[in-house]
Amino acid sequence: MKKSKKIFITLCGIATTAILPVATISCNDDKLAEKNGKEKADAALKQANALAEELKKNPDYSKILETLNKEIAEATKSFKEAGSYGDYPAIISKLSAAVENAKSEKKTIDDKNAQIAKELAERNAKIKSNIEELKKINNEAFELSKTVNKTIAELEKKFKIDASFKEQLENFADDLLDKSRQIDEFTTVTSTQEGFTLAELESFKEITTTWFNGMKSEWARVLDAWKKEIEEINEDKQIKSGIEELNKLNVEVENLKNEIEQTIKKVEDKKFKINDEFKKQLDLLVEDLLEKGRQIDSFITVTATQEGLIY
Repeated sequence: MKKSKKIFITLCGIATTAILPVATISCNDDKLAEKNGKEKADAALKQANALAEELKKNPDYSKILETLNKEIAEATKSFKEAGSYGDYPAIISKLSAAVENAKSEKKTIDDKNAQIAKELAERNAKIKSNIEELKKINNEAFELSKTVNKTIAELEKKFKIDASFKEQLENFADDLLDKSRQIDEFTTVTSTQEGFTLAELESFKEITTTWFNGMKSEWARVLDAWKKEIEEINEDKQIKSGIEELNKLNVEVENLKNEIEQTIKKVEDKKFKINDEFKKQLDLLVEDLLEKGRQIDSFITVTATQEGLIY
């Protein structure tokens, strides 16, 4: 009996000794699970809070932020109240899903805002383009108005214009000027008012363009009817311009003649001997200049005033 008892004790000792390492491993696994659980929980909360901070930057995300903050608060509470770290994966999964959902909703808003920005940019570009075209018409209408009045004045100097027709032309010029003012008012005031639409601008531009093209066609017909008279006036302008150039040339000829005469006199006053042949050439040059001056003067004062002079 004694021998059997001794064997039993020995076997128990072996069994007891064999159990101890298993307990130690189990304890280490718990600590590792705790560490991993905390790290994953912290990472999930960190990611969620980082997204929340980003959402705070844009009021458009306010509802998304509100929902996400509730999920963060709920997850934080669940982590604290969890019975074991084995409960963490489910909490983390729920929070991660909330984060992904928030990101998805944020992207939807971002895409929508980007589309709105694109459409706004396109609208502004069209508004700018239409306004530039209107300003161009404005300038052309203003210049055409001045041209009409100037043409009337020039024709009246030489030709008799029917009073009724003259009145129509003056009204034509006034209409151009009035439209120019309307366009200026529209592009600088109306187009900047709240509620102004691109459709309104495009409609005004289309109407204005059609109107101005009609006015230009009308003026082209007037010019065609006055073709001979206008050609004659233009020829008179060219003759006048040519005479002005001749007057300028005459002055230059006179100045050169005087300069040569003064130079000869200065040289002779200083007792320098001028070669007779060279002096003769200079005198002839002075005479030629004097003669040309007389010819130019005669042409300007007599020939150019005669009827039938052509350019």
